Amino acid sequence: MCFNLDGLDYKKKRIHIIILDTRWYRDQLVYSYLTKDQRKTLNLGPYQPVFDQNATILGEQQWQWLDQQLSQKADLIILVSSIQVLNQYSGWEIWANFPKQRTKLLDLIADKTDNNLIILSGDVHRAEISEITYKNTRILEMTSSGLAVRTYPASINNHRVGEAINDLNYGMINIQSLDNKIDLTAAIYDSEGKQRLSAKMEIK
Repeated sequence: MCFNLDGLDYKKKRIHIIILDTRWYRDQLVYSYLTKDQRKTLNLGPYQPVFDQNATILGEQQWQWLDQQLSQKADLIILVSSIQVLNQYSGWEIWANFPKQRTKLLDLIADKTDNNLIILSGDVHRAEISEITYKNTRILEMTSSGLAVRTYPASINNHRVGEAINDLNYGMINIQSLDNKIDLTAAIYDSEGKQRLSAKMEIK
């Protein structure tokens, strides 16, 4: 199931929330050729990239839908993905397991948005903030996991900003509209409510 929450107005600013389904249409993951000991040494998960050019995460119908959603006028776009987008390779379940699909998503974001999109993701049983500049477009991603889950040590993420939080955590977005612009702060808090990570976006 994928859906959007469009037309949320905040002080005359339009916020568009897009939630993706990254499981129903996704092709099968491929297990790594590395042994468990080798993966442990390299700090990698059990999967390797799928190089079948026709393999998909979203499926054609959802890709068309996403294109339409990103084409709508919005001051701020919040794109929700159950799995990480920016991390290039960790061996776990992330967009990079389907390199062509990840590139397709980043191309779409760069083409349809104007430095006004943030990605929210989870699944990795820890928290971190990632950031890239792709085709002159800044893309920020905040990853958090449930307060009740077991946490795991940080795996590879060459786009991580600062440290990874391996304690119980939750994420929060603060949005303020001031002087005809949006100030957004994405922050990670531990189970005691202490802020551990943060990143800011200014959208004019």
